[in-house]
Amino acid sequence: MVFLCHLRMAFFYDKFGTIHFGKFALPNYIFNGNLAVCMFLLISVYLYVKKALEIESESVDFWKLSIKRYIRLFVPAVVVNLLIFILIVCHLFFNIDAYDTDVPYVNTWFNFSSPIKAFCSMLWVDVNTCLFETGYNPPLWCYNLLFVLPLLAFAMIRLLGRKKAVMISFVILPLLLLHKSYFAVIPLAFISVIGIHKIKYYKTVWGGVMIFCFFLQMIYATYQIPLINKFFVSINMLLATSILNILQSFSIKKRNVFNLRIFYHLNKIGFSIYLLHMPVICSVGFLLYRLHFNLVVIIIGVVSILLFVSLFFYKFVETKLSSKIISIANP
Repeated sequence: MVFLCHLRMAFFYDKFGTIHFGKFALPNYIFNGNLAVCMFLLISVYLYVKKALEIESESVDFWKLSIKRYIRLFVPAVVVNLLIFILIVCHLFFNIDAYDTDVPYVNTWFNFSSPIKAFCSMLWVDVNTCLFETGYNPPLWCYNLLFVLPLLAFAMIRLLGRKKAVMISFVILPLLLLHKSYFAVIPLAFISVIGIHKIKYYKTVWGGVMIFCFFLQMIYATYQIPLINKFFVSINMLLATSILNILQSFSIKKRNVFNLRIFYHLNKIGFSIYLLHMPVICSVGFLLYRLHFNLVVIIIGVVSILLFVSLFFYKFVETKLSSKIISIANP
């Protein structure tokens, strides 16, 4: 969904004169990547909560766990930003709007006349990217959340135990949702892992939440109602949680559809796709655009290159390089 969102931003305005699909609510919503971000954050926290419960009686070095996660996030980010830096220096990386391709990507601290200084700035940003910055890659705006939220959830489970964690979750969840805070994924993950699986109408409750949230988002996607927009992120977090819980309630036989090879491989390279889709769109996509290929050819070209590069990136950077650095940092 994030990839589709940025494809729309890049090419649809120039081709159609708008990035909004009129009264067609579903494509308007599908092409908004926030639900995917909420699901991404929720699953990350969910997995760490499950891990914390599985090793509840074991001792854990929290600092080593934090360093390991930082490296896992930092190494792929710095490699992708290095790639973007090279593309910028070669004038092959453009702004997200395809109709503005005559203007190369410009950042407030990027200086074409001083690439060495810009390179040093990039490295400094990458060091901070898991906590403060987003670097050259705008989709990494949630990288700090991806780093902090799972570790915070893990620490809460270890310190409070499962019962107190769930009780506190029910208390703070409404406040976090009212404030549209992404930290709401922590209590939502607690509830999903620990909380209410044995309630009699478990499936009905989450099914109702999912239908209600989806209905609100379809109304907003069609009519742009300000009140719904105000709580857009909170609704997406609830929708993501309901989808996750509905999938959990499926029998093993029904879940097997997600074990198909295509889903397995896409899931494996999903993080690499997330990291690489913007540089591929803003380089390969725009080169195809400037050669006056039609939209279908551009999309096919971008998707093909993205899948190939992501598979390579997963195998050699996300897996091998990150693991090697982690083994050095934690001998």
